[in-house]
Amino acid sequence: MISRRNALKGIGLASVAAAIGVNFGTNVVRAQSNPTLGGVYITRRGPVTLHTYVAPDASAQVTSHVIETPNRLVVVDTQFVQIFAQDLRAYVDSIGKPIERVILSHEHGDHWAGATQFTDVPFVSTETIAQTVETNLPTYLQLMESVIGAENMPETPNLPQGTLTAESEQIDGIAFEYRVDDNAEAVQHLSIHLPEANVWIVQDLIYNNAHFFPGVDRANWIATLERLGSDAANDDLLLVGHGLPTTRGEVQSAIAYLQLADELAAGAADGASVIAALQEAYPTYGGNELLGFWSVFLG
Repeated sequence: MISRRNALKGIGLASVAAAIGVNFGTNVVRAQSNPTLGGVYITRRGPVTLHTYVAPDASAQVTSHVIETPNRLVVVDTQFVQIFAQDLRAYVDSIGKPIERVILSHEHGDHWAGATQFTDVPFVSTETIAQTVETNLPTYLQLMESVIGAENMPETPNLPQGTLTAESEQIDGIAFEYRVDDNAEAVQHLSIHLPEANVWIVQDLIYNNAHFFPGVDRANWIATLERLGSDAANDDLLLVGHGLPTTRGEVQSAIAYLQLADELAAGAADGASVIAALQEAYPTYGGNELLGFWSVFLG
């Protein structure tokens, strides 16, 4: 099946200039009273504070999350367009704690292109995710440039090291539990469970109020979400890869979306009909740029 990295050349994002002009509204929590280009949402859970940076819709509402422990920070994913990655780094620095590491959740370039802003700290993922990025780097760079333009590309990519092998560990006294799922939205996904905070960081396993990428294997993706729903039965906050923080009820919403999308794709003559049907079924969803992938997959 065609992958996102090979499909990128079939779609385009709105201009960065338009993205900067997006107003996220009054419910956005701002960092240290300083405005940010993206929206920042903060949730405090005992000894852990979660900061979610959400890019505007013109950058597909891609998210980065900052896990703030009593003395350190762990960043999950680093944005797509450099201006948002720079904005994210400025926000992270404003928190005033050292960065323990940056973790990459999966191989898609909209989540690691901004790692150039974090070259001074460890950047890690699983061996499979790191190897997938490295193996396909020339294709990624070419396709990313075709989407966001040379002026928004990293000068020298910062690639993750595949050193994250633990199933769980303690960071600054906080339990981090890692879950790896294969062949869902991407070749491999890394999710993070913070049991003391009742939080799952699931990234692109779930899109909140945004259209989904077609994925690698939708049937397996649905099965993965069913397992996640069971595993997250005692947790009430999900941090996703596109869109705002949400609750575990979004797992069922994601399953329903994927089931409909899979049914539409099975009977569709082309991608355009799938796109039209998804837009009709979900008229309030953002991330319309991602819908273009359905035409690449289905013609």
